Amino acid sequence: MSEVIKNQVIIPPIDAINKRRKELEATGIDIINLGQGIVDFSPPEEILQEVAKEPGLFDYTPDPGLFSLRSEVAKRLGPPCKTEEIVITSGANFAFLLAATTLFNPGDAIGIFSPYYFNHQMVLSSLRLECVEIEPNDSYEYDLDQLEKITEEKKLKAIVLVSPCNPSGKVFGKAELEKIAKVCVKNQIFLLMDEVYKDFVYEDGLADKIPFAHTLEGMGDLAINLGSFSKLYGMMGYRVGWLRMPLKFIDQVIKVQDMSVICACHFSQRVALKILQKNPKFTYDYLPILKDRREKVLDRLEKSGLFEIFPSGGALFIWFRPKNMDVSADQEVFNILEKKHVCIVSGAAFGKAWKSWFRFSFGRCNVDILLEGANRLIEYFSELDK
Repeated sequence: MSEVIKNQVIIPPIDAINKRRKELEATGIDIINLGQGIVDFSPPEEILQEVAKEPGLFDYTPDPGLFSLRSEVAKRLGPPCKTEEIVITSGANFAFLLAATTLFNPGDAIGIFSPYYFNHQMVLSSLRLECVEIEPNDSYEYDLDQLEKITEEKKLKAIVLVSPCNPSGKVFGKAELEKIAKVCVKNQIFLLMDEVYKDFVYEDGLADKIPFAHTLEGMGDLAINLGSFSKLYGMMGYRVGWLRMPLKFIDQVIKVQDMSVICACHFSQRVALKILQKNPKFTYDYLPILKDRREKVLDRLEKSGLFEIFPSGGALFIWFRPKNMDVSADQEVFNILEKKHVCIVSGAAFGKAWKSWFRFSFGRCNVDILLEGANRLIEYFSELDK
C-alpha cells in the first residue's frame, strides 16, 4: 500500500458515519439523517422515460462526452467559454481529479481555502502535493492581502476555492473573486473553482451577480471550472459533472479520462442534456423551500444560545460549533448518533482549525424533521455543558 494513501489520505467521513447509521437503522432505530449534502428532488419522470426510449444508450460516448451536452454546458458558463473546453466527467469529484492530475507534479504547493471540501484535500494528498491551508480570521473573513504573501512565500502552483463553500456555506462575492484573480494573474497560477453550489445562494439576486471563474479578468488560461448536475438537478447517483479547462490542456485531460473511466455514463449524459434543453430551471422552484428550511433551522439553533455559527449565505449546510466547549467533533458525531439518533458530520475532515465544528445538511429533510433534529442537538449539547 502507498504510504501516502495510508498515512495522509483520510477515511471518507461520510462513509464512516453512514456505516454506523445503517447498522442502527437495521435494528429498527429511526435516524434523522442530516449528514450527506444531497437534495430531496430528482429529474422529472417524463424526461427519464423519454431518455430510456432513446437508442444507443449501451454504447460509449466520445471520451470528452456528448458534444451536444458539452455545448449546453458551455452556454451555461457563458462567453468566453467554448464547447471544446468542456469535458463531461463522472461527477465534480472526478473533474477535480482530472484537473489536478493534468496540471500538477508531486511536490507542488497548492493553496486551499479552509474549511475546504475534504475530497479536494484527499486528491491533492494522494498526488503527493502540499496543501497550504488559507484560514479565515476570527471574524471568519479571509485576508486576501495576506493571500499574495502566502502565494509568493510558498510558491503556490494554484489556489482551490469552493463557492458557495462545502462545508461552511461561505459565498465569495464578486469583489473577493476579483481580488483572488489578481493574485493568480500576477503570479501566473491556476484557480480551481468548484462551482457545484453556484445556484444555491439565498440572498435574492446575488447568484446572478457572482461571476464564473473563467470570466474574471485575465483568467482565461488560468481558471479551471468544476461543476455538477448532482445538486442542481437532483442527480447525485447519476454521477455526471463537467470540467472546463483551457483548450491547451484538453488533450492531456482526455488521456486521464480514457485511461480511467473512458467516459461518463451515457444514460446520465442524455438525462442532463434533455433537462438543459427542455427545462433547465425546474429546480429553481425548490430554492425558496431550501431557503425556508435554512432560516428556520438557523433561528432554532441561534435562539438556543449554545452555538457559534459560521455566517453563511449558500449551499446546503449549517456550519457550527458549541460555545465554550472544547469538544472532539470526530467523537461527538458518533455520540450524537448513538444517544440522540441524529446523523451529522464532523468538521475535523475539513481542515486543521475545525476539529470542534460540525456540518448539518438541510437539503434532504422537510422542516419538521429538520427542527426535530435541531432540537435533539440542542438537548445533546445542553446536557454536555452541565
